[in-house]
Amino acid sequence: MIEYISGKLIIKKPTEIVIEVGGIAYNINISLETFKALPSINENVKIYTLLIVRPEKISIFGFATQEEKEIFMKLINISGIGPKLAQTILSGISTNELTDSIVEENDKRIYQIPGVGKKTAAKIIFELKDKIFHKEHNTKIDGTSKTTEASNIINEAILALESLGIEKKKAQKKIEQVLKTQNQVKNVEELIKLALAR
Repeated sequence: MIEYISGKLIIKKPTEIVIEVGGIAYNINISLETFKALPSINENVKIYTLLIVRPEKISIFGFATQEEKEIFMKLINISGIGPKLAQTILSGISTNELTDSIVEENDKRIYQIPGVGKKTAAKIIFELKDKIFHKEHNTKIDGTSKTTEASNIINEAILALESLGIEKKKAQKKIEQVLKTQNQVKNVEELIKLALAR
């Protein structure tokens, strides 16, 4: 798998870009969110990528951040949502707003995206609401923002609380309360301990 492509930005359009690397030009599909983060033409750029292989076509989809790539991968794993629709969704709503809408079960915001109906919006929430944890942007774990590693710590803590007999929604709420009040949490053990204290 191609994890990322780094090179000179040759062509820049709202839905696709071309990056030249060592004399090879890569055509990459992107969302509007990634488009907004791009530098000017002929400048160097690094894009996280996902190779999609289909019988009729091989495509590369690119993302400005790992977070956008992860939510894209979650979307295309939902039955009925292909890469193009996932690209459309991420062009109609930011990654942060989409994850917030899923956690808050705000289907109205999602089906306002062109090409996404009420049934698809409901399916997205149903499939992903337990796979995405609400992000408190100012909360830090072990001195770092909530990156993928920090999200893993949160998910581990939720699973641990579930194994202790606490319902998933209650576990998520306890963790969220801890993260709202603590400036820094060192590790999963401390997070579990603080949650249980509530």
